[in-house]
Amino acid sequence: ERAPKLADIHPPSSVRQVSDLVDVVSRNVSVTNDGQSYTIHIGYSSAAPDLAATIANLYAQAYIANQLGSKAEAAERASAWLSERLVELRRDLEASATAVQNYRHAADILQSKQGTVTAQQLSAINNKLVEARGERVEAESRLATLRLLASRGGDVEALSEVMSSPVIQSL
Repeated sequence: ERAPKLADIHPPSSVRQVSDLVDVVSRNVSVTNDGQSYTIHIGYSSAAPDLAATIANLYAQAYIANQLGSKAEAAERASAWLSERLVELRRDLEASATAVQNYRHAADILQSKQGTVTAQQLSAINNKLVEARGERVEAESRLATLRLLASRGGDVEALSEVMSSPVIQSL
């Protein structure tokens, strides 16, 4: 009996023929894996080498198309989920920014280029404190000098005139 050639095969015309064809192909196809890699081996047994190669190649193409379709569907689902998540995160960010702004307003923390109003006020108070401490040290120094002079019997009024002199103060 002569082996059928690919050109001799005609599409089945009835459900019975389709069923018989599926049975024949299923019996003659083999798909294996070596268990050590992701490589699969597809083979088809037939007396017609052209037919065997064509069916094995069609199986391989169908498998690849199926895998690509599955991966594309998974990528689409992931993309849709990420898009939804991005919308949620953007909404949360806006809510957080609004909450921060509301807190700043409620706590009277106004922001400017130089920092918050509270920080500016604190800086001004610190500057005044530094000035006051300097003035206190200067006054304590004068007092100590006057006490020393008074304890030695010196002229306190003369020292007072010297200390108030513009020339001495500029030094």
